[in-house]
Amino acid sequence: MNELRLDYTDVDGRLSRIFLPMFFGFFAVWGLWFLYLLVVHPPSVVAGVVFGAIVLTLITWLFGWLALRIAVISWRSGRGTWWLRLSHSGFEVNDRIMRPRFYRWRDIDKFMLVAPSNEIEQAVLAPAISFADAAKNGDGHGPVFRVGFAYAGLRRRSILRAMFADFSGVDGTKADGLVMGYWDRPFDEAVHLMNEWHRRHRALQPGHEDV
Repeated sequence: MNELRLDYTDVDGRLSRIFLPMFFGFFAVWGLWFLYLLVVHPPSVVAGVVFGAIVLTLITWLFGWLALRIAVISWRSGRGTWWLRLSHSGFEVNDRIMRPRFYRWRDIDKFMLVAPSNEIEQAVLAPAISFADAAKNGDGHGPVFRVGFAYAGLRRRSILRAMFADFSGVDGTKADGLVMGYWDRPFDEAVHLMNEWHRRHRALQPGHEDV
């Protein structure tokens, strides 16, 4: 098999798909409105204008980006066009605002079960179920584990990832990224699937040498 496409299950529901973009969009509009007021009626203190403009710009950008990203993902989720594609060259995830993310197998060291670093001990005791099963059971939080991966070789982890996406494997390995999505299978089986494709195709790619 040279290619496999997994269409992520839509478990959010219409209410979540509508509410979350509106929630973050409200704060983006709020920041934009106060930024407008700051320009039209600036305070007498110049430092206050500069500081306020920086803070409001960051708020508007952050919440605007979140609202747009969640809206796009929700739209794709509702239409059934949020997918993960595995091929002989790598894997591609269609969960971005613009084009899908693509990773080459040779750039990945391994896939692993990961959880927030401060919850990894509790995550070990969590049942290995899928998002869809968690939704059916009425578990609003879903399973704690995610499918993560570590890059091959040394790469500097971004400050934003260290602050907001600090995930680790059971062995303490920090995750360099997550393969997001509502898998149609338990996460341990999803990790096995990714590692099987990784093992099968990585050694065949140009420029890769097993140590």
